[in-house]
Amino acid sequence: LKAATAGGPERPGRARSRPPPPAPSDAAAAMSDRKATHGQEALPSTEALLNKLCTADTGEYYMLVKLRGAGVPPELDLYFCKNKFAVLQVRVKKVVPGVLHEYSVGPSEIKPTGGVYELRSLRSEHDLQIKVQPPLGLLQLVKPPPYNTVQEVEGMLRKLYAVTGLYYLLHAFQRDPTRESVPLVATAPGATRHACRLAGDAEVLELLLAKCQVFTRGQDNGTPSLKILDCAKPRTRGMLLKAILEVKMLLVIVVEHFLDNEGQLQTQRNLQEFHNFLIEIHEDCCAGGASAQYLPPNETWEQLKADVCGPSSAVRDTSVPGEVKLSTKDAWKVLQECVANLRDQVVPKLQGLGQDTADLPLPSADFASAAGGAEFKLRYARIWRRAIDSYLLDLVHSGQYQKGPAQGRGMIRNQWSRPDAALRLLCPSVALEKAIGDAAEELEPILAARAARPNPGGAAGLVNVGENLCAANALLQMLFSARPFREAVLAAPDAPPDAPPEAGVA
Repeated sequence: LKAATAGGPERPGRARSRPPPPAPSDAAAAMSDRKATHGQEALPSTEALLNKLCTADTGEYYMLVKLRGAGVPPELDLYFCKNKFAVLQVRVKKVVPGVLHEYSVGPSEIKPTGGVYELRSLRSEHDLQIKVQPPLGLLQLVKPPPYNTVQEVEGMLRKLYAVTGLYYLLHAFQRDPTRESVPLVATAPGATRHACRLAGDAEVLELLLAKCQVFTRGQDNGTPSLKILDCAKPRTRGMLLKAILEVKMLLVIVVEHFLDNEGQLQTQRNLQEFHNFLIEIHEDCCAGGASAQYLPPNETWEQLKADVCGPSSAVRDTSVPGEVKLSTKDAWKVLQECVANLRDQVVPKLQGLGQDTADLPLPSADFASAAGGAEFKLRYARIWRRAIDSYLLDLVHSGQYQKGPAQGRGMIRNQWSRPDAALRLLCPSVALEKAIGDAAEELEPILAARAARPNPGGAAGLVNVGENLCAANALLQMLFSARPFREAVLAAPDAPPDAPPEAGVA
């Protein structure tokens, strides 16, 4: 958190693709030159405009990351500044690829305190709206690291649950635009998760009310609640979204700090509580882990520059961090391999376990409409979910999987998301993004819950029947390691229930 808020003039990749903002005289000269040579990376005037959009009033560059995951509307590209908590909200109205863009809006018209800018290209129909939102100040919810004492660590863990309670409360307002209040009592109807933790931390609520004037405390039939004023107004919705993003990224930054510095947790109890907290937020708030909530800075910058300036080395997409960019030919090949794996391996395995697969149609790459990509993802995830529940998760947590449970869960994640990049390239749509996001939120709680179980295999041990138990146990393990024997035993039908003893027979 301390590093993320420190800021600085340098940023990854800037020397390669981003010169420092020009002086006013240079910018004016650049604006007067409206001709670009073929193959130029960006028009000087447009790059100066982008530099100004990405610069704070102190002259520091924003450390931008492109957000993804829960709370991020699919129709917006949100670029979050991790050192200032400002946000660039980009609404792409029309994309014209392969053309360098320039606009009537110049760098001098950009206000560092925020504003809305309509960028309509003078050379094509390319059309963007960029809204620069200054920070609300919710960064102050959490004390920056380091945490040097056990008391500081325990206080921070309690604070994390209160801040998470605030996230769930704000998210309830976001999910239902007509909702006007949320109770602050855990037992009240409609209460959100960790409402009691939030209500018990006066500092969190007071700071929210001070920084976001659209919220106020009140009573609903005698129940303490948080109310939102004019819930349908654009200003209210915009401030709500900004608050959600600041709270979520605050959680992400603190989680990343503890993951990189687990030694600061100091005691086994604190370490266990932190990992329990990770399981909690991986269910929805940070599905896929903290680092999956944003693109790395270099990829973020390339995508933003491609949107504003034009041709870039970046391909505009919403792929997960580290995803390999595909050609169209490779994308079709990936989808064919995904279908073949389900048809030849996964479905037959389910059928061999006695599963009825009639309700599991194979996905089809015959994209007759824009909804085809989303339908492919839904069918693909449905089959894999059945496999995970039926045998796959047990397999990777057993001694049969030699690479261990951690790599086994990684393998499941890779298979789960394998078609995503290809689908985004061949059949992009809002429905597809929702299907991919929903699938990611579905998987992580399953994996996290199993990883947290002290006895993942569910083993109960052996009843001690007397002498030679050790030898009998060793024999059973040896027979279990013989694959043909093991499969034959597992494939055998269940024994019929024991008949009741006959009269007079002990």
